[in-house]
Amino acid sequence: MEAGIREKIRDILSRRTFNELIEYYYSLDEFDRVKSSEKIREMLKDDSINTRLTPRSTELISQILNEDIICKYTPVIPDPGKTYVLLIDRNSESAGTAFFIQVADPGSHGKDIPQNVCKVVADFIQKHKKETHLLIREYIENYKFNFIHFNNDPVEEEIGSTSYELPLAAALVSKILHIPVPPEIALSGRVSPDGIISIVNGALPKITALKREYPEVKKIFLPEDLTNIIPSNPGPDTWIAFCHDFDKVATELFLDSDLSKKIPSFPGRIELETRTVRYNSTEATEI
Repeated sequence: MEAGIREKIRDILSRRTFNELIEYYYSLDEFDRVKSSEKIREMLKDDSINTRLTPRSTELISQILNEDIICKYTPVIPDPGKTYVLLIDRNSESAGTAFFIQVADPGSHGKDIPQNVCKVVADFIQKHKKETHLLIREYIENYKFNFIHFNNDPVEEEIGSTSYELPLAAALVSKILHIPVPPEIALSGRVSPDGIISIVNGALPKITALKREYPEVKKIFLPEDLTNIIPSNPGPDTWIAFCHDFDKVATELFLDSDLSKKIPSFPGRIELETRTVRYNSTEATEI
C-alpha cells in the first residue's frame, strides 16, 4: 500500500498536476496522509518539481504539510522550436493536460512532421521569407518533433489527438526562423493543408490545465469555431484569439514585433487588421 502511494505521488508531482495531488491527499486515511506528506517533502527537494510550484500551488501544499513552503516558481524560458501542447487527459475526458512540443533538427530522433503541417509551414516561409534554401519542401520534412515535459523528460503516453498540429506548425516556423514563441502564448487546433484552423475538443479543460501549470500564459490561439462555445471568462488575465488561418497566426507571432518585446523583428513585417471583441470582463482579439 505504501509503495502504491509513493508511486502515485511521484506520478502526480512529475506531471505537476497539483490540484490532483490535493484531491488524492484528502482521499487517503489519516495514516496514509502522514506517509504521503513524507513523500511530498522528499520530492519537493527536486528543483524540477519545486520550480513549477506556482504561488497558488505552494499555498495548497503548505496546507497539506502544515508548514511554510518557499515559492520557487520559474517561468518558462522561450526557446526556438518549442511551445505548449494542450490535450485532454487520456484518463478523463473532462480533464486537460499541458506539456510541450519541441521541434528537433533534421536527422535527430523524433516523430515525423505530418504532411499537412509541412505544407502550411512551407507556404508561409515561401510567402514571407524569400530565402531559397528554406523553400525546399523536402528540407522542412526532415525536421522531427517530440512531446516533452517541463524538465525535458519525454512524454511516454501515446498521443492520438490532432489538436497539436497548430502548435507544431508554430514551433516549426519558430525553429526555422530562430524566433521563439513567447512563453505568454499557447495554441491549440487542427490545421488543414490549405492552412485552415479547425475545431478541437475539450478546449475549456485544456485552458484550465494550462493556466494551472503555466500561469505566465496570457494569450491562447483557438479555432474561431469555438467563438460561441468558450465561456466569456476562461480565466483571469487570459486572452483568447479566435483564428481561422495559419498564415495570419504565424504573421502575428513572427512578423509583428509589437506582439512581444522578446520577439526580434525582421524585414517584411506585415500589418494585421484585427478586431477586438469584449466578453463581459474579458477581451479577445478576433483575427
